[in-house]
Amino acid sequence: MKLMAYSDMGWCAVRGFLVYFFMIAAFFWSNAISIQVLLSIRRPTILDYGWREFKWYMIYAWVCPAVLTICMAIVNFHPGDHKKPGIGLNHCWFYNKYQQWYYMYSVISILLTANICIFIYTSMMIWRLSLSSSHARALKFKFAMTVRLIILMGLPWVFEMIGSLVEKHVIWTILDIFNTLQGILIFLLLVVFRKRVVKIMYKHGWLNCISGFIERYLAKEDDEENVVQHTDVPMNDRTTIS
Repeated sequence: MKLMAYSDMGWCAVRGFLVYFFMIAAFFWSNAISIQVLLSIRRPTILDYGWREFKWYMIYAWVCPAVLTICMAIVNFHPGDHKKPGIGLNHCWFYNKYQQWYYMYSVISILLTANICIFIYTSMMIWRLSLSSSHARALKFKFAMTVRLIILMGLPWVFEMIGSLVEKHVIWTILDIFNTLQGILIFLLLVVFRKRVVKIMYKHGWLNCISGFIERYLAKEDDEENVVQHTDVPMNDRTTIS
């Protein structure tokens, strides 16, 4: 019985730390996207650096959560009277909301605040650009799409953090359900609701029941993220907008 209990708590800890890692990684990826949008605004042309640039975002978005998770695991299992997260000790998650704020919500708050600051700065820059109209439209589309993604990911967690400080209410249950559906909602936003995808579905007759709405939707300006020709130049040859 003791072996079974220890085994269960061991897997419980693994699941808890994996959940923590992937949740934090999602916010580091959102922050990486924010930084990438900002750097796109700072360039006079849209440059395609492929893996040379993407690898740095990937390292940032995966390594930082991994380091935080490893550090938290060390703190969690190191003997002493310090404030332990409690994952896998008595429960599969944090001891209480205070540990959750200390180890998780604090990191999420910092990343969300950084994203907000980046987007405020980016929004001030993007409408001042004296670039070609097609380039400006492409950047604005990319910026708008990223803002929607960050709002979809960040706003529910803001309410989640607020909900952890107040008494339980049915509205927080609704927000928890919304959080569990984030993957589906992001897929709808970034894939299904794209005009090029809607055009394909409409062409195949899958949206005939709402043809009037679809025609009005498609009559608007098209997606612009790929409107600019990409140029492949060395990293040290690029220039920035002052």
